[in-house]
Amino acid sequence: MYYYLLPSLPRLQLGAPAPISRGELARRCRELLPEEDAREVATALDGQIDALRSLAGRAWFDRETQLRNAVARRRAQALDTPPAPHLRRHGGYRVDVDAAVEAAFAESDPLRRERALDELRWRLLGELEAIDRWGLPAVLAYGFRLLLAERWAGFDTETGWAAVEGFLATLEVAHA
Repeated sequence: MYYYLLPSLPRLQLGAPAPISRGELARRCRELLPEEDAREVATALDGQIDALRSLAGRAWFDRETQLRNAVARRRAQALDTPPAPHLRRHGGYRVDVDAAVEAAFAESDPLRRERALDELRWRLLGELEAIDRWGLPAVLAYGFRLLLAERWAGFDTETGWAAVEGFLATLEVAHA
């Protein structure tokens, strides 16, 4: 049923509104995929990467964890604090992932830095998809790209300022 599902999914772009919802993707997977694979996709869509069981899911966990560890090391360095409490174990190591995180942190603009990190994720998801373009790896890659597209679609000036004002209000209450 992958041959029916995958071509029916709308194209995703980082920074463009998602043309499908998580719920709709999960529904289609429940209808068309084996139950175990549909559960794996639902787990991914819930953001529970540490609970993924498939080979493709574990491969993504390893890459995402390496990326997050590299980010944690950079942030710990900036705060002059040890990174060890924030690092997690993962399989394998990719030099290009650490190099891309370093390049992202060369950006002075935090939004550009986040964009560079998510562009790295998007590229790594292309590699995950290539494992089996007509199987679970491709659907998982699509699901994770959907999460990234939703994240970027949610970035707007009004929401950003509301978040800043909310944070400042908590600081005012804490110091009152």
